[in-house]
Amino acid sequence: KPAPTKWKLIPKRAAGQQEKSSEKIKVQTKEEQG
Repeated sequence: KPAPTKWKLIPKRAAGQQEKSSEKIKVQTKEEQG
């Protein structure tokens, strides 16, 4: 059953992208404040 594994991997990728975007936002806010 390869399908379930694929569906499991997709959320991980999405979560990783969200974390990266949140990190970028934090950096931008720090630069604006600094």
